[in-house]
Amino acid sequence: MKEDVIAPLTKEGLNKAEALASFFDDKNIEQIYASPYRRVIETVLPTAKRLKLLINKDEGLRERKIGRWVEDFYEFAEKQWRDFDYKLENGESLNEVQDRIVQAYHRIIENNEVQTLLI
Repeated sequence: MKEDVIAPLTKEGLNKAEALASFFDDKNIEQIYASPYRRVIETVLPTAKRLKLLINKDEGLRERKIGRWVEDFYEFAEKQWRDFDYKLENGESLNEVQDRIVQAYHRIIENNEVQTLLI
């Protein structure tokens, strides 16, 4: 799914993102990494601006691929939580998502010489 088709943050979400930025003031963040999804970027943007840092987008941090439209998402999610290997065609299981994200974290950490990352 393209990042520009994901719904933007609500006004409340934007306000919370602004409030969150101050939390990182004394954390000595040196680099920021995020999923390329619009909502994630909008969430971390106030922090990046406040800290004067760029946001490094990493596809490995994206949400799971479902595979196709699901009419009853709650039923689908329940199946995934009962069986971490359950997935639809062209989708990802929760085990696959976990493996992908852990690999992304390791890659980001191993390819950085900075002390403090925000992922």
